[in-house]
Amino acid sequence: MRKLALLAALVCSCGCNSRSAKPPESTADHEALASPVVTADASHAGAQAGAQDQPDADDDSLRQAQKLTNQGQLAAAVEACSNYIGTHPKSSQAFRLRALANAMRHNDADAAADFSTAIILEPQFAAHRIARGLFHLTHGNTTKAVEDFDVAIKLEPNNAQALNNRGMARVTSGEIKAALEDFNKAIEIEPKYVSAYTNRSYAFVKLDRRKDAMTDLGVALNLDPKAAGAFDSRGTLYLETQDYQKALADFTKAIAIVQNNPVYYHHRRTALLKLQRYDEAEADGAKVEHLMRLVSLNESVFRDRQSPKPYLDRGNYLLADGQLGDAIANFDHVISLDAGQWRAYVGRARALVRKGDCQKAIDDASTALKLEQNEDAYAVRAEAYRKLRQFPEALADYDAAQRFDADVAETWIAYSKELRASGKTKEAEDALKRANDLKALDAPRIQRVAATTAAPTKK
Repeated sequence: MRKLALLAALVCSCGCNSRSAKPPESTADHEALASPVVTADASHAGAQAGAQDQPDADDDSLRQAQKLTNQGQLAAAVEACSNYIGTHPKSSQAFRLRALANAMRHNDADAAADFSTAIILEPQFAAHRIARGLFHLTHGNTTKAVEDFDVAIKLEPNNAQALNNRGMARVTSGEIKAALEDFNKAIEIEPKYVSAYTNRSYAFVKLDRRKDAMTDLGVALNLDPKAAGAFDSRGTLYLETQDYQKALADFTKAIAIVQNNPVYYHHRRTALLKLQRYDEAEADGAKVEHLMRLVSLNESVFRDRQSPKPYLDRGNYLLADGQLGDAIANFDHVISLDAGQWRAYVGRARALVRKGDCQKAIDDASTALKLEQNEDAYAVRAEAYRKLRQFPEALADYDAAQRFDADVAETWIAYSKELRASGKTKEAEDALKRANDLKALDAPRIQRVAATTAAPTKK
């Protein structure tokens, strides 16, 4: 998961500070689900390169490309950059922006070429070297990453960001003492550099200087009480000293700050087991499994952004987890890619029913049925009709969905009461008989919270 953290950081190196709530093509999922122990810093506010690196105010096209990259609309960002490069072939920023977007799309060869072009066009600009260094690091090429950070530091000896990132690269390659020197220098330049303290604490642990590591984590948390990675790292040190209550408290604080990091839940589970709080530990274990599945789904989306299937699978998973808004966003995106995906309409209809927007759910289910006659669409439309107390329509759809369970029996009972209230005694008795017949079957309730995740087919 370290690669995910660095790849997310890479996007920030052009000034990205957007953290939207899981839109279908967001990179925020990667950042939130990544390990924070030793992290690259691509958007450090005090870095000289970062301060110089914003597009000019009149470069509307570049600013739009930046916005598209921040939002995860990477194909559109690449196109916008390419159009700008067509009229501004010596814009190093445009090449680097396109490199970032291509890196996130896993078009590694194109990204590497664009990073190099940006450096050729503006070789004295340290930010280009830092960006390419991070790119190399995400792809496991620590040697080339260090080379780029070396050049950035030669260009700007007091660039704390470059020093911190080189230290992180050196930790990754096992050069702990050299990494410690980089972190020391970064902190000397900027005494309030939180990431450098957190990273230095990790180097101290590797050197078996745990007291110093604990001190650094305390400083980091005093500077930034929302530094989730520092809480997690300190909790891990408390685990080593068997201070399980303090470890539990720190892991819980980390989770409160970043709720979707499986590492934090895994660590808290360890503390809970040590405290013999087994039910809570089991719940955290289940959360880890859930988040790791979500990591896998996010990776599938990033690998194939033009295919509806990854978005459909992720939408169904989020729906089952009760994240209705995020599920709908994914189903929306499936439909934008291919309006013939009936499963996306069914999934969105299920989410809409649970949100109480039953008429829209009926519309979606009806659209799905026009595309493909299927029991799932009839079933969800029946649920929507039932909530609107349109019982004849609901029962007709239940029948088409071949549903004969307790929910259908309760719908017949409700319909019977409505008929009786309107003076239709015989029809009410018939409806009640249907309900009793269904109850006699003793069929279980069917939990249909998500549409099938079978591979969608083109229509």
